[in-house]
Amino acid sequence: MNRQYCTYFDHRYLARGLAMIRSLRRHEPGATVWVLCLSDIAFDILTRKNEAGIKPFRLADFEAGDTALQTAKADGRSVIEYYFTCTPSLIRYVMRAAPEADIVTYLDGDLWFFSDPGIIYDEAQDASVIIIAHGFGPKQKHLEKFGIYNVGWVSFRRDDRGIACLDWWRQQCLDWCKDDVDEANRRFADQRYLDRFPEIFTGVHPLRNTGANLGPWNVAGRRLSWDGTQVVVDGRDPLVFFHFHGINALGERYFLTSHFQYGATTTGLMKREIYAPYL
Repeated sequence: MNRQYCTYFDHRYLARGLAMIRSLRRHEPGATVWVLCLSDIAFDILTRKNEAGIKPFRLADFEAGDTALQTAKADGRSVIEYYFTCTPSLIRYVMRAAPEADIVTYLDGDLWFFSDPGIIYDEAQDASVIIIAHGFGPKQKHLEKFGIYNVGWVSFRRDDRGIACLDWWRQQCLDWCKDDVDEANRRFADQRYLDRFPEIFTGVHPLRNTGANLGPWNVAGRRLSWDGTQVVVDGRDPLVFFHFHGINALGERYFLTSHFQYGATTTGLMKREIYAPYL
């Protein structure tokens, strides 16, 4: 199965994006990652670096010929709302640019891989769409207003079911993609639309592996251990990737995580085996 990946970021997020891609290719050496460069500086740097497996392209080239996307961009939505709008269109773009790809996965730029993501595809088998729940604990249930599922990893297979779901998602985002919760219509940005995938479409697989998309919002509800070679989640699943959402540098050697926002502590194991390697 030919798997390809895509992501987007500008020069301000470039270090995180490169870290994500390099970690992915460390565990999946043949991975190809298409990068929608949201600034010319990001494109120029990636082009000069010319790293294996990275295919950068300009925002202008991505938008060219896509009148629906151009119309959405001009309708008054903010810059971040437009970037959210682009997510399903980016996956669609890569499917067209890489006809050999059997499945295309979108990745957020602030992920970091600790083991082979092949375990995700093995679990999903022949599913047409793969989505991953936030995994909110009881104290964070109110955050489901932003979506049960997290848009940090979303996969679409090139088959009728996958394409139908992707096209529906793209149209919803073109119509409405505000950085605000619309409770009446169960919408938030590009993310909450994922909640409706299993309701509307067949072949959608919500991942069960708790080692995929561990993050500040769910780590308090997981049991982490070290087996001598890797972090294990809930005594069963190896840590596949961590979502480093909301981390900020306070100085050269000091960083603030977003764990406190979700009532989670940062244990010695997390600092040593998760955060230190990433930073």
